[in-house]
Amino acid sequence: MKNLVKFLFTAFAIVLGTGIAATFTYTVRTAIKNLDFYLGSTPPSIAPIVSAEEKISPPEEISPPLSRPTIRPFFEAKNTLLQSGEPFIEVNLEEKIITYYSGALDQILDPDITVPIKKAGDPQGWGGTPAGVYKVLSKSRAAFSASAETYMPYALQIYGKYFIHGEPYYPSGEKTDLGDFSGGCVQSWDEKIEPIYKQTKTGTPILIVDKNYDDFIYPSKKGIDGNGIEVPNVTADSYLVADLDSGEILTEKNRGVVYPIASITKLMNVIVMAEHTDLRKKAHASKSAFNFPFANPSLLVSGNYYKTVDLMYPTLIESSNTGAEITASFLGRARTITLMNEKTQDLFMNSTHYTDPTGLDPGNVSTAHDLYLLARYILNNRRPMLDITVGKKVTAFGPIEFNINALKNKNEFADHPDFLGGKTGYTVPSQYTGLFLWTIVIGDTPRNIAIVVLKSEDLKSDAESLLLWVKENYN
Repeated sequence: MKNLVKFLFTAFAIVLGTGIAATFTYTVRTAIKNLDFYLGSTPPSIAPIVSAEEKISPPEEISPPLSRPTIRPFFEAKNTLLQSGEPFIEVNLEEKIITYYSGALDQILDPDITVPIKKAGDPQGWGGTPAGVYKVLSKSRAAFSASAETYMPYALQIYGKYFIHGEPYYPSGEKTDLGDFSGGCVQSWDEKIEPIYKQTKTGTPILIVDKNYDDFIYPSKKGIDGNGIEVPNVTADSYLVADLDSGEILTEKNRGVVYPIASITKLMNVIVMAEHTDLRKKAHASKSAFNFPFANPSLLVSGNYYKTVDLMYPTLIESSNTGAEITASFLGRARTITLMNEKTQDLFMNSTHYTDPTGLDPGNVSTAHDLYLLARYILNNRRPMLDITVGKKVTAFGPIEFNINALKNKNEFADHPDFLGGKTGYTVPSQYTGLFLWTIVIGDTPRNIAIVVLKSEDLKSDAESLLLWVKENYN
């Protein structure tokens, strides 16, 4: 019976033709995913028919569905790709699998190819594999990595220096297998990744998922509807408080409205540098980075050379505009801004635009929604940046060349034990802006949340009020 139903699904899809193939393919994929269960037993959502005399005790500890809106772009992106009927690759870093979907109607019963991941980047270090939505830029039977001095077989270029590939080997032919993590690429075994390499064409979409969303439910305060909890008055024109692991929105105001973001801009500047350079290399502190209004050079000295990783300290701790300009100069200022804007599309930040690397220009704009996505990306993919924003030393590339204790931290919550990190900003057009990541405890469960505040008159007070509101109403 089961095989007959699967056959009829497939035959019907082929008869339909290509006109509505994409939508039907997605529907059939979803239906068949649970076909074995529905043909073999009673679906869990359908209660058995009983007489009125029978008493059925309700099941205990049923988790209700998320009652509030969520921000889950990876889930939505995958559904869109499935419905497109076109081939794509999904890399799930948490599940450690690579899946190639052909989109073909005659292969809808199961994904075409699923292979295990051997290694990926370390999300707690600088070499984390970048999550987001990308396209295959190029493919090579054996691409050469100049930094690692190795060949990467069956290489599919994802983005910049990041590839999906087989087992790397030296020019001598000897395979290299050092450490538990890659430098950011996604590795599988040669014989497993080869079929995906052969199927994939340049331009094929690649969805890289860092972490699956969980279904943690924030309990509403007794006697109060979770959707109607009174939020404290704040001065900000826009704010968003949302869980970074489930995507659940706890409260928001104007989260989709575009505002200038001031020095929050510097976060994307640093991301681009981290993902496109060798952080051990040095950048020249040219005079132009010191001779403009609001340069605030901090400890930086004109004419010196600084490791690009060390430039993050004045840029993110003291919000040095000079540090941001030197950082951008390493790749070229114009190119850095271009890469910053391209990265927004990779991260689903569709309402964000950058015009300079510092945030001084009011053309640097975003929304609370987009900045939440940026916070989630940094937490799961570029964690050392958060450590730097709270004044911690990250010494993966050797000692820091100047005394970071002499820097004045603009992050007012830097000393709070539950503060993970973030960035603040101010210009006259933007007013005060802030992106803050916190760990809070709900019941006995630690949760990571983001608080985004835009166009505020009193940033610290607004952020504290929203944080206190979450703790009081969900504990």
